[in-house]
Amino acid sequence: MARKKFATPRAPVEVGEFNLGIALLLWNPAVPRARWRIQQLRAALTLRAMGAVAIGAILIVAAVRLPEGNTIVLAVLAAFAFAYAIFESGEHVLSLRTRHAHRSGFPCQLERRPGEFFFEAANFREFGPAIQEKVRGIVEAVKDLHTSPAAAWLNPQLLHQTYLAAWDALHILEQSRPARAVASGLRAEPGTQGLADTMDDAIEAIDHVVDEVHAHLRGCVVLAQAWTEKLARIDQETIAEALLEGLRKLPANHVLESTRPLTENVFAYITAARDTVKAGPFPWELNYTEGKTDAQ
Repeated sequence: MARKKFATPRAPVEVGEFNLGIALLLWNPAVPRARWRIQQLRAALTLRAMGAVAIGAILIVAAVRLPEGNTIVLAVLAAFAFAYAIFESGEHVLSLRTRHAHRSGFPCQLERRPGEFFFEAANFREFGPAIQEKVRGIVEAVKDLHTSPAAAWLNPQLLHQTYLAAWDALHILEQSRPARAVASGLRAEPGTQGLADTMDDAIEAIDHVVDEVHAHLRGCVVLAQAWTEKLARIDQETIAEALLEGLRKLPANHVLESTRPLTENVFAYITAARDTVKAGPFPWELNYTEGKTDAQ
């Protein structure tokens, strides 16, 4: 049996653009590669790209049928049309993962079934603000862990396990959606309070698991942040020690010792030249002589 191949996400969490603003997306770690390629093909086949290809084809046909003088112009126009089609398709494929602010206002294929490709906090709006906040916190924790400088010090498999734990927590939360709808209906029906309470207990157990996963992932983030701060201090101390060692090795005393006799040597040359040409004493020498005479 052939092993199923999955499209590995570039990053577990990415920032997506939606009509209501930006949001963090937690990507499904097990999207079949064939399924993802279908989505890429759909993204590439935009109306504008297909229209440009059709225009390019018409221009090519016209270039073949018209007299030679117009062939080059039509061929150039066709090339521009095909280039635009490639650009348009490529731009949509490259932005497929993160651009979800669609002009139509309708969700794209990636958004229609929460969890098929990714989860985001808004998928759980019906679950209440508390659950939605926990979902947001779980996704942020995965992002923080994978983008932290401390990630380089962690076993990649351990880092991946935090990603899978987050995904599994949101997946079971999504699977509880039908039960939540039924439990809500049971509470409104007479004589079903007992069953409704039992379902509520089961749902609360799921919510408790999500709380615990959130707490554990936040704990991982706190540890990663502490190590990052420690690394920063270590780096500063290492840099300071290296600079201090460099300062100690600078030949400062040698420079001072070699500079001290310069004034005396220059004075000796200058006074010798003065005596040779009989230029008379310097002002400071006169002051020195007058001061000496006054003292006597």
